[in-house]
Amino acid sequence: DLRRLDRAFRQLLQRHDSLRIRFDRSEGDWRAVIGDGADLGIEVIDAPEFGKLDEDDFAARVHAIARRPMDILTQPVVDILLIRCSARGDVVVMRVHHAVTDGTGMFVLVEDLFRFLLNMPVVGPAVSHGEFVANWQLPKPAVAAVNEAYWAEVYRDFPMPPPGMGRRGKGLQPLLRMVGWRDSRVARVSCAGVTREALEPRAAAMSTSVDALLYTAYLQALCVIGGVERVACIIPIARVEPELARFCGCRVILASLAHRRVPEADFARAAAATQAGLTRMLAHLPARSAYRGSPADQVLAEAGAHPNQFEAKTPLALSHAKRSVFRSGLDTRIGEESRIGHFRLKRLDADSRVRTSSELSLDLSLDVGAPGEVFNLAYDVDAYTHDELTALAQEICRQAGLEMTGIVFT
Repeated sequence: DLRRLDRAFRQLLQRHDSLRIRFDRSEGDWRAVIGDGADLGIEVIDAPEFGKLDEDDFAARVHAIARRPMDILTQPVVDILLIRCSARGDVVVMRVHHAVTDGTGMFVLVEDLFRFLLNMPVVGPAVSHGEFVANWQLPKPAVAAVNEAYWAEVYRDFPMPPPGMGRRGKGLQPLLRMVGWRDSRVARVSCAGVTREALEPRAAAMSTSVDALLYTAYLQALCVIGGVERVACIIPIARVEPELARFCGCRVILASLAHRRVPEADFARAAAATQAGLTRMLAHLPARSAYRGSPADQVLAEAGAHPNQFEAKTPLALSHAKRSVFRSGLDTRIGEESRIGHFRLKRLDADSRVRTSSELSLDLSLDVGAPGEVFNLAYDVDAYTHDELTALAQEICRQAGLEMTGIVFT
């Protein structure tokens, strides 16, 4: 129902002013200007031929439409596409530029869109872009100096990239400051008879969390495979204050965590140190220096460091999804059908080509993982071969005390 979708979209635009941002250059600086959204609407694409395609060709055609470039300086930061595919049904694609949202914020938008589509109440006002900038984006003056001093110390002796790993090892330019689509794939790693829950007693015995245990195994494996004593990775840290539960904008800071290789006998101590490091990191956020592209970040890049080369993440939006009133429809595997209200939905695979400056990511989300999977590796296909990733996955499992039983490349 195009009218219902259009009405829901306009309600979404009025609720979240971040979606109405345009960027304007004034006196040499770019400024975010929030308009009324009157020029925004739904683009309808009639594609009855899509209904006759097989699944692979259908996905490829949808992806080609969904990943059309969004020029942040000349185009809106949000659009909704309704692709009519004849007997196959309709595809709804909501695209929002990363300048105004992130994974957690995107979930807020999807949830609110469904509420508006179903005429359900949306309780309480959303946090505006201006409120977030004024009250949440930067630290209070009383702690700003302390936070900046902490990150200055982190950057003072920052680890250099392992010389033989990833794109550098293949004679390619690192992704640092590169802009463009990268072909990023996922390697799904299976372990014998282990679930995330089964690792909790082991992590507790080390005075750490399951996430910190696996982060440590990942960093240790990078040191072993890369032949270096120290390595660093970025960890997306999202603001989790309850007041921001209805904020759709970017709340994630890509903070750096450094690790020094330890003897295998000291792994438990290292995992506890990782947990303590994560706690200290959270205690000193937000900070100007912690943002990518800050002057401190540029100094690191000029020195040859690459803070974004490795990443470790556990997306918070997944825990949000499991608490959602729409969890039965949103927490589904690719290809599965579900219902939200009177809508019958089928989740499509996301395009594997992404804009990223990370070459390798330890992904603990496993939102579509099979039983026995403990972690995934997302990787730039130009940076790593399947053999290299298999060796790395085996080393991560060895460090974590797991028995790897398989790896599937998607």
